[in-house]
Amino acid sequence: MAPKRKPMSELGGIEQTYRMFRAHVKLGSTRTAGPWRPTQAEAEADLANARGAASRDGFAEYLASLRRQPQDTATLPPEGGHAS
Repeated sequence: MAPKRKPMSELGGIEQTYRMFRAHVKLGSTRTAGPWRPTQAEAEADLANARGAASRDGFAEYLASLRRQPQDTATLPPEGGHAS
């Protein structure tokens, strides 16, 4: 019997690097992350909006679409940054 799939409302999480946050999800072997946000509340809003998608593919596509939008590069963490 195949393992139970998590409900959409439980998919994903928040990742932190330095003082930046982003929503992310791993579906199968594919990991998709949203854009870096200056506050955890903004990343949680991205995650909540992604969880409202009609499908798992839609969840990942929503996060990917946010990353394609222009961002203020002054607020991005340094390249290769990791949680401290």
